[in-house]
Amino acid sequence: MASTEKTVTLWLYRAIAFLSVVALLSSKVVKADDVRRKTLTFHPSLEQNSKKTRDIVLPVNEYGDGKDFSINQHVSEHIENDRVKRQAPTLLSQGSSVRGFLPTLPANSTSVFPLNDTHFMLTVHWAGEGSDVVVCLARNPTQSADASSSVFVSYDYGRTFVRKDHLFVLPNGKPASIGRFFNHPKVNSHYVFTDVTNKHMFTTTNSVHTVQSYPLDFAPEDITFDEKKPFSIIAYDKSDRLRRLWFSRNFGMDWSTVREFVKSWFLDVTTSPTTLYVEYETPGADNIVLSSISMFTATNDAKVVIANVEDFELRDDFMLATRRNPGGDLDLLVSYKRGPFVVASFPSKLRRRDFHIADISEGQLMVCVNHDSMLTNLYISNVPDDTKGVQFSLSLERVLYFYPEGAFPNSWLKDVGAEAFIDIHRVGKLRGIYIASQFRDANATALTKTSVTPDDLVTVVTFDKGGEWKLIQPPRYDDEGQSIDCQRSKGCSLHLSQRLSQLYPINKTAPILTSSSAPGIIVATGVIGASLKGHPGVFVSADAGLTWHQVLKGSYWYTMGDHGGVLVAVKMFRADAATTELLYSTDEGETWNTHQFIDEPMRVYGLITEPGENTTIFTMFGSKSGSHQWIIVTVDLKAAFQYECKEEDYKLWSPSGSLSGRPCLLGHQLSYQRRMAHSNCYNGKSYSRPTIIANCECRREDYECDFGFKEEEVTNQCIRDPDSTVDVFSVPMKCPPGEFYNRTKGYRLVPGDTCVGGDGGSRFAPDKVACPVTEEADFILVAQRQKILRIDLRNTERLDEFPLPALQNVFALEFDIRSNCVYWADSLQDKIWRLCLDGKSVPQILVETQLESIEGMAFDWLSNNLYFVDGARAKIEVIRTDINNTGRMRRTILNGTVLDKPRGITVHPVRGYMFYTDWSTEKACVCRANLDGSSQEKLIGAPMVQWPNGVTIDFFADRLYWVDAKSDYIASADLDGKNIKKILEGTDQTLHPFSVAVFKNVMYWDDWNAQGIFMADKNRGTGLSTIASRLPGVMDLKIFSQSLRHGSNACSTNSSSSASVCPFLCMGRPNNGYSCICPDGMHVELQANGSEKCLCPDGHAPQANGSCSLVNQTCPEDYFECQTLEMCIPSLWRCDGDNDCHDKSDEANCTTPSCSSSQFQCGNGRCIPSHWRCDFDNDCLDGSDEVSCGK
Repeated sequence: MASTEKTVTLWLYRAIAFLSVVALLSSKVVKADDVRRKTLTFHPSLEQNSKKTRDIVLPVNEYGDGKDFSINQHVSEHIENDRVKRQAPTLLSQGSSVRGFLPTLPANSTSVFPLNDTHFMLTVHWAGEGSDVVVCLARNPTQSADASSSVFVSYDYGRTFVRKDHLFVLPNGKPASIGRFFNHPKVNSHYVFTDVTNKHMFTTTNSVHTVQSYPLDFAPEDITFDEKKPFSIIAYDKSDRLRRLWFSRNFGMDWSTVREFVKSWFLDVTTSPTTLYVEYETPGADNIVLSSISMFTATNDAKVVIANVEDFELRDDFMLATRRNPGGDLDLLVSYKRGPFVVASFPSKLRRRDFHIADISEGQLMVCVNHDSMLTNLYISNVPDDTKGVQFSLSLERVLYFYPEGAFPNSWLKDVGAEAFIDIHRVGKLRGIYIASQFRDANATALTKTSVTPDDLVTVVTFDKGGEWKLIQPPRYDDEGQSIDCQRSKGCSLHLSQRLSQLYPINKTAPILTSSSAPGIIVATGVIGASLKGHPGVFVSADAGLTWHQVLKGSYWYTMGDHGGVLVAVKMFRADAATTELLYSTDEGETWNTHQFIDEPMRVYGLITEPGENTTIFTMFGSKSGSHQWIIVTVDLKAAFQYECKEEDYKLWSPSGSLSGRPCLLGHQLSYQRRMAHSNCYNGKSYSRPTIIANCECRREDYECDFGFKEEEVTNQCIRDPDSTVDVFSVPMKCPPGEFYNRTKGYRLVPGDTCVGGDGGSRFAPDKVACPVTEEADFILVAQRQKILRIDLRNTERLDEFPLPALQNVFALEFDIRSNCVYWADSLQDKIWRLCLDGKSVPQILVETQLESIEGMAFDWLSNNLYFVDGARAKIEVIRTDINNTGRMRRTILNGTVLDKPRGITVHPVRGYMFYTDWSTEKACVCRANLDGSSQEKLIGAPMVQWPNGVTIDFFADRLYWVDAKSDYIASADLDGKNIKKILEGTDQTLHPFSVAVFKNVMYWDDWNAQGIFMADKNRGTGLSTIASRLPGVMDLKIFSQSLRHGSNACSTNSSSSASVCPFLCMGRPNNGYSCICPDGMHVELQANGSEKCLCPDGHAPQANGSCSLVNQTCPEDYFECQTLEMCIPSLWRCDGDNDCHDKSDEANCTTPSCSSSQFQCGNGRCIPSHWRCDFDNDCLDGSDEVSCGK
């Protein structure tokens, strides 16, 4: 709300004043009866004008007599076990053992200016933007009417200062007690100084050369500027019982009341004129938010934005509010781009007690949700849209978040006056890179105790905007070149200090330093080990956090300048740590040089440079030993460089180029021009860094878990979040017929990610599913030998039997949901049937010859091809279902050269794959091939699979599921066979599993021995339950839904029939490819693109139905001559049940063939391979193959 820019506040206090300073640090927390506590807070980086504002609190642990200052007993109890030994000084003032060899800086590079001021607090501000003005305010922590203060101004960038106290005098002649000052964000010569205790304001429009004085009727505690109007000011009085907000359009001369009982206010400068938003409280009710484009000075100008809220915030494109729901939890209401408010959805059933906005970027919110006093999780939203609204997915569990009213209620943090904070740091201007503090383990004692120490925390980093978090890679060597034995695989890593470590009384440290002017460079205080507890050192990364090297031991202040061209450090003040030396490095921390900036040791309380880190001028604040008086030391390190940089001193650097195995970051390779580390040249303050952007193909790291999903730790796959109560697969409320909606696979593209195409695009991108004309019920079909049962998934207790005639032994089934036709194979009849359930059709035989044991079927709904597995003949064949002649273009896809004992089959028409299982002792596998049978590949073999039975595809997650009847388990894997995971094993419901199907978040299977149908969570196997029991002889089981049969491939695109793409059989292939193949019996010419050209034996093209004309009044070998028509058909079409000759002559005088010499004839007439006899399996189904077997 208040606007202060380029401001650094330094605190110095004696041991005896510690608790009073703590009270001041908490001054933003007003009286309980004044303002209701905040339930919606923001990371400091998101505060108004945060890019130009820095308030750094620098407490001093020791003072004067060299003794440790006393802290109260409550704090001591919590940190007693965390005391560390003081570090012995090492070479180069506890620095690197590598000394640089740069020339000594000239004398005029350093200026020492004593302010001759003994106040304990100093606020320093750079006007910036081409100005040499630096303003300092010195005061004591406790403000009163008689409290003194001093204002100093430098007009030469901090080398000398002028005391301006004579300009800040009250009307009664007494000096004013200036508590704060504010600078206009656009007009840097405009300042406002406030005296709250005397209700007075001083303004200047010429950088404090002259000052105007105004008495007020209120205490101006907060000041906000309208960026578009240099003289418009908003002021707020927190101590006012009526909590009034005030407005002045003439820079403090006249004031009018905006509103009473104001809790918060915001200016939206993106509108014209500027819009003021005010949240105010109503007696006995929740708050109301109003907006006005006239600062509420015009009549009937106010508009209600939202009502009945507890908190309201405005940041960038977002308006955010909290509201208490009937269950007592907080809801987060979100308005994107000033649109309507919607309630954000979170996937967890946990309570929501508090929200903290950690980051906003590219239309995406990163929000920490406090669930109880110890547990806070980090969530990331989608980019809001009309279809999904605002949905959050879990990104990181157990993050460190503190707020005084709830988290860690009995912690030492309250005793040091800590305000709400979250230990998350966004790395400079690099997109998607964050560093966070996390509690070490889900079962860690920190989550059950009431306090927190560094020993409870580890540091993790993400390079894909929270999609995946990892421990930080430790350096291989320390600053003295000694090897470091630390491996992440053994729980050892690098941990970096953030806000908690700044506040921790035992060993306070500096925070992580990154800058948008120095992409990829990170300087941080850290510890190597199992947690954040240990001896600190300074670490530098030059590749955005991928690798690190230690540069210094101990605690230091540090900053950077010249766009990252120089790193600077100075020893942080301790009782024995006054210093005369400044350390600096011009090669990204590889070597360090020293510069003596003062003759006598100085206690350094802060090291800073102008925000933006693009100059070579650095300022230290402190005092000499003995008695406290502020000293300001300015050092210009420009002389440390030998020349101004030239073109050959630069190279392109990319954060993604540094990441092993990650050629791209957030879908593109962003390359920055950066000075080479060993070029000792000067970038210059006006240096503009060129960048190059190139998009990349999509990969797993470009996606994060979608709403309702969470990442599994073992496989890194996004699986259904068990705490989520939302049906993430449901059809959207707005889904008119003729349009499409995106159905998630559990992943969503990270907002801001620009990747295109690639394998990841098909694996992780959502499916485009047609909006239903009328939504049909989803159902299970299961074969039970003499019947086929239908189970409605909305009511699984009801089993309906399909009206199918004379079923004898149905092994396999399929269903064409578009045509409402059921397919089945009867192993005793050795026929494949179809019946369309339209009330008109009769059962139709599709295949009745050369079949022996159909054990699996799969329907390609895009090409209208039906695949079937003949286990006895070791074949996988295919027919077309959209024609009624010429043998339905029957084709053998795979045969005994590849197969031995095939069993299950499933197809993925969109991806162009078929998957099948083989029971063979030698060839047992879950295998994959293209739909035309090419590119066979064993995905999973022995010993993982022994007797793989049914196989299916989870189209929602693009994963493969199968059951093993020997090892008695159900497992899944990626479509390439990777990331294998056993879901269930050795249960009473997996004694001999036969078939498996997956729908949404549930897997279904049947079991021969358990004689039932069962269901469980597809990721964990939890929630196991029985759908139907006492079902002997259960065989094939499949799930059918309009939402599963969708998509397109090259055979279906812009085509009502695959025949318009290929003359006979069109087979989809991966990457939206296809091949044209010929029915069995035709002569084939293989084409360069893998397709087949189908020819008659004489080399002529066949007729449209696949038949050939007579040549010399006779048919060629392997062809049958029709009786009444002059045409020839392949001999294989003879006696196949189809009237291919159109005169039925090809179906006359047909007899059932006997078994071949390599087969065994069962008692029921079936033929099975001879080596299946006496293998302990009832392959004949009548037991005859297991009779008279030797022991």
